Amino acid sequence: MFQNVYSCVLVDDDSASLHLMEEMFKASSLFCVVKTFSSIGKALDYVKENEVDLMVTDIEFPGEGFCYEILLRTHLPDTLRIVILSAYHYHFFTGFSSIRKVPNVIGTHSKPFTPELLHWTEESFLKSQANGFVELPEPESFFCYEEGNKGRQRMVRYSDIVMIRLKNAPGYRGKALCIYLNTTPREHYRFSLTLQECFELLEKNCPGRFLLVKRQGIVNKKNVVVKGDWLIPAHQKYSNKKLYLPIPAAMKKTISKIIPGWSGEQ
Repeated sequence: MFQNVYSCVLVDDDSASLHLMEEMFKASSLFCVVKTFSSIGKALDYVKENEVDLMVTDIEFPGEGFCYEILLRTHLPDTLRIVILSAYHYHFFTGFSSIRKVPNVIGTHSKPFTPELLHWTEESFLKSQANGFVELPEPESFFCYEEGNKGRQRMVRYSDIVMIRLKNAPGYRGKALCIYLNTTPREHYRFSLTLQECFELLEKNCPGRFLLVKRQGIVNKKNVVVKGDWLIPAHQKYSNKKLYLPIPAAMKKTISKIIPGWSGEQ
């Protein structure tokens, strides 16, 4: 299938995961695994002294830290491509800003080790070979605080958002972004962004999905239906009136233009 065969090293502190990853790569006609490591430090020592095309590594190594923190401190060969894997998707979000600073990283992907993961790795590598290094996309979620529990953060996917409005947050002096989801009746709060900044973030990552009504709120156009003067999640998983969101008067005219068949008088 492929004319060239590229050298690859695999890194994971868990021996069972390392074995599964090695078994997965045996099905590849693009890569030849030349070495496996349980330590990210030892793996980097090897790639600095030997010509290696691809390193596939787990994200966290007890006793060493997160691989992206170590990669930032390491002088890497320009030709080395790196793929970072993890069983926990939130690691990619929390470490995204650091991961993106490592130009050698061509992608991040969640485990388990499947044929789809191997195919994605091959495609990402070939794309990086053709285009130089690949710019990583922005994460598809952000952290916010769950109602009634300021000490607990959870990761919210953009696709689960129904509406975002300014509201007085419990235990917080002043207004915060209140995020309504279609997956839970609980409200969530974000304290570090204005409505405009939040909309710019959403628009950058999900062009055309969200509508901003200045000083009023943000609506996920693809995730709501209208019933009378209420916005209701289109894929609601919890039956709870908290998820029925009143449409502000300032939004009605705009919404009538983007949701066909609604006149605002139903």
